[in-house]
Formats: sequence, structure tokens, C-alpha cells
Amino acid sequence: MAMFSKDKPTKRIELEGGWVDLQHLSKGVKDQIASRLSASLEGIDPKELQNLDKNSNEMPTGMIGMVGKVQQVEYYKLSKAIKAWSAQEVVTEETVQGLDEEIFNKISEEINKMNELSKEEVKN
Repeated sequence: MAMFSKDKPTKRIELEGGWVDLQHLSKGVKDQIASRLSASLEGIDPKELQNLDKNSNEMPTGMIGMVGKVQQVEYYKLSKAIKAWSAQEVVTEETVQGLDEEIFNKISEEINKMNELSKEEVKN
């Protein structure tokens, strides 16, 4: 087992017009993501969260500001998971924001698959 997540094998994804090499997220990055997501819920009425209808496309007005915060977390996650890419730009949260939506979603999906907890990790 690799001591650091950056030493784990990467996964290359071929994309239309380029490629990205994805790395596993470190514990520190995962903790930062959890912290940012938790912070996005601050100030939201717990009753609004309980009454949130999963089948509704409407978002309670008190949660509208949360959307931007969650999007920022996604940009952060991708910027940390992309080890290298064919683009000449340095990988940052800002450059990740410039990705095509379809490409962004494909990369995000692969990162989520790579960083899923195993059944043994979920038990603990």
C-alpha cells in the first residue's frame, strides 16, 4: 500500500481533444471537502432540511446560497484530483471551471469511482 495518495496509480481518461491523469484524493483533501460541505449547511434552518422533498425540483429559498458553495467544492475536488492534463494550463480551481460541462461531469464521475470506500472501510 502506498504511504501517500499521490503515490497510488493514476488513471488516464482519454477525452475529446485531450486527456487527464487522475489521482486518488488524500485524507486531507477528503477532510477539506467534508469541512466545506458542512460549512455550506451553516445558517440553514434544520426544519427546511427535514422538509426537503426529494421528488421536488424546487429548492427552499434558504438553501439557494448553498448551491454556489457546493459548486466551489466540486471545483476544489477536481483541481486536487487532476494530476496532469493535456491542456497547457496549470490545474487550479479556476482552470477547472473552464472545462466543458460534459467533460467536467465525466471527470467528476471517475474521481468519485476512484475514491469510493470499500465495503471494509464502510464497516469501520
